[in-house]
Amino acid sequence: MKISFFNQEITPEIGSEIAGYAPHDISLGVHDPLYVNGLLLDDGENKALMLGFDLLGLDASFLAEIRKQCGKKLHISESQVMATCTHTHSGPQTRTHAGCDPDLAYIAKLMEWMEHGLDRLSEPQEVNVYYYSVNCDANLNRRVVYPDAECCFLPHFKELLPFADGPCDKELGMLFFFNGNGMPVYTVVNYAAHPLCSHAAGKASLLFSADYPGAVRRIIKENTGSECMFISGAAGDMFPKNYESGWEGVESMGRLLADKVLENMQNVRRQKNLFSSDPAASRKARYAIETPRLNFSIETVKFTPAEEKMRKYRRTGSEVLMELQFLSLNDDICFVGLPGELLAEPGLEIKWHSPYRKMFLLYNSTGYSYYLPHGHCILEGGYEGKATFLGPRDGLKLVNAVVDGMYRLKET
Repeated sequence: MKISFFNQEITPEIGSEIAGYAPHDISLGVHDPLYVNGLLLDDGENKALMLGFDLLGLDASFLAEIRKQCGKKLHISESQVMATCTHTHSGPQTRTHAGCDPDLAYIAKLMEWMEHGLDRLSEPQEVNVYYYSVNCDANLNRRVVYPDAECCFLPHFKELLPFADGPCDKELGMLFFFNGNGMPVYTVVNYAAHPLCSHAAGKASLLFSADYPGAVRRIIKENTGSECMFISGAAGDMFPKNYESGWEGVESMGRLLADKVLENMQNVRRQKNLFSSDPAASRKARYAIETPRLNFSIETVKFTPAEEKMRKYRRTGSEVLMELQFLSLNDDICFVGLPGELLAEPGLEIKWHSPYRKMFLLYNSTGYSYYLPHGHCILEGGYEGKATFLGPRDGLKLVNAVVDGMYRLKET
């Protein structure tokens, strides 16, 4: 496999709206720049472009245009372009929300920046690909649910932190690309936790920042010289343990995750199939993806929200169509692009039923359709249970659609 990549700055102008908390907060400065990271994979027959934006989210129409324009420039189909947003709460307003509109001037500039990034793709280089994952205890479930199934939203009641014991997805997923000399060239990191460590009272909440995903990328590059893309997983109800703790919180969360990645960057190439009965297999790297082959698809799932929800979230018609996107490397890895903020519980359910060895869930990838909760979340109430199009049985429908889509992709 060959890869090439680019990093394009996308920091907005100071004085523009900053998204993530209040609808019309105005930025006061820049703590650290925002980027779109691009990674182009080429297996010799097919190519796929992955894009990671330091943005809260993007509407489906914007993402469709990005896929179209990138596909046209690279002479590939739209299904071969996969985007995701880290969901930083310190970026510009780029989605249609109940109380605000996207900054269309910024979106237009974003399209120009994408062109510049693609023009600056690095020279393709041959790589060996490895996957790995470990448990990383850096997040918590922000939904504190009482015995009577009533939910309390932890950020508004921080004294309940000792009782935040809900289900968590603590898997830190990694995809490593090494050159022929064994040097790291690129790393994809996947973890589920809202990027809002930086938010604290006062100025910190009003500075543009990539939050801890930016710190992860920076620390990995400082230590290895290689580039990195951070992908947020099913983080709908996942918070960093040190949430809303300011810039020290950003650095400590970034350091914790990056150190785990650096540690396993060494480990992944050392492990062999020692227990294999095949002597040849026992000498191979256990987590290597042999002769990677790309496969890809986009599917659509239909929901029929209640009329009052359609009005609340400023949607017309009686149906909501949500896209699911799939990108696989052999039978080893599958990336799944999601249309909003999937909660950890349905995210874990998808992982448990995946036909691939490992899967990476991509947050806010094909659109922004608010929260994507499980059915009991809607019964419990709380922020995520109310800020959703979905009905009580729709979360299971979404899980089944994702799992079925993965099986269809694997069987092609």
